[in-house]
Amino acid sequence: MKHGTQVYRSDRSGFTISELLIASSVSLIVLGVAMGVFINVMRSWHGVELRMQADRDVNMAMSRIVYGMGNRFGLRAASTATNTASGSGWTVSYRTGGTAPQTNSFTYSTVSGNLVFNPGSQIAGQNLSYAWAQVQGRALVVTLRVDRVDGTLRVRRELGTKISFRNQ
Repeated sequence: MKHGTQVYRSDRSGFTISELLIASSVSLIVLGVAMGVFINVMRSWHGVELRMQADRDVNMAMSRIVYGMGNRFGLRAASTATNTASGSGWTVSYRTGGTAPQTNSFTYSTVSGNLVFNPGSQIAGQNLSYAWAQVQGRALVVTLRVDRVDGTLRVRRELGTKISFRNQ
């Protein structure tokens, strides 16, 4: 009998320690790259979402100024308009023409950032960081801006237009 003789079999299956270390290293690198891509995509998606919210706020406020709210007409249907400025904002009052004239107004407050439609004190726009309005003859020039900040993401959306009064 022979003692101390080891027999090696060439048909053994398995991985060496160096193969396992290389495979683990490659797997960690791939996982790290995938996580980096995922984080960047999520950050980008959050930025798009923030821009969409700001767009919605500024577009909705401008639409309500132009076309009105509920059964009340906006400035597009105005026959006359006046605007008054104060230290805390401005008010545009207007009267519509036609067989059933209406008297309406929009008031912007720099303190609250809200645009309020009267009668009824309805919120026509909110989260406005800047709003400017000026009557110029038979038209109103208006600019609205929404700034959104969420952590390091900053978004600014600004919209301006000239609304010509249709009714005389």
